[in-house]
Amino acid sequence: MFTIANITGIVHQLLWKHGRPNKRAIFTCLGLGIGGLILLGPTACDDHSASNESSVTTTDGNGDAAQIDQRLVGRWRHTDAYVSGDFSAAIDLWFILKADGAYESFKGSVAAGNSDTSLVNGGHGDVAKGKWRTESKILYTAAESSDDWQRQGTYFVDEGRFMVNKVVWERQ
Repeated sequence: MFTIANITGIVHQLLWKHGRPNKRAIFTCLGLGIGGLILLGPTACDDHSASNESSVTTTDGNGDAAQIDQRLVGRWRHTDAYVSGDFSAAIDLWFILKADGAYESFKGSVAAGNSDTSLVNGGHGDVAKGKWRTESKILYTAAESSDDWQRQGTYFVDEGRFMVNKVVWERQ
C-alpha cells in the first residue's frame, strides 16, 4: 500500500545519492513537472454537446447535408511522449470538432529535455481548418475550401475519449 510517507521516502532516495543531491534526478523531475503543467493545455470549451443524441444532420454554406456525431463535438487533445535514455519529450496535438461541421487541428505545447537541458514551447503551430462529418462510425474530413472528403478512419467513443486509427484523443 502506498502512503504519502512511502512516496516521500522513495522520492528522497531518488533525489539524494550518497548524501549529495542527484542532479540528474532533480532536473528530470523538474522537467517532467514543467512539462506536465504545460501539457494541461487550453481550458475546455463550452461548445461541446452533453446530449445523449448520437448524431444530427447539418448543412454547410452550399446547402449540402452532413451527418455529425454529437459525441465527437468538442476540444480533443492527443499527447505523444518519447523517452530515450535520460531524454524525454512530449508533444500535444489538438483537434477541435465544432457542432456546425467545422474543425481546427494544430500542434500545441512541446516539452523536451534531459538531465542537463530542457525546452518548453507553449505556442501552437499552423492551424489546419476544414469541415468534418461522420457516416457509419467513420470520420471524414475535407480541407477548408475543398469538397474532397478524406476518410480518417473508423472511430470509437467512450467516456471523454475517442479513438481513430489507434490514436486516442481525450476531451479537454
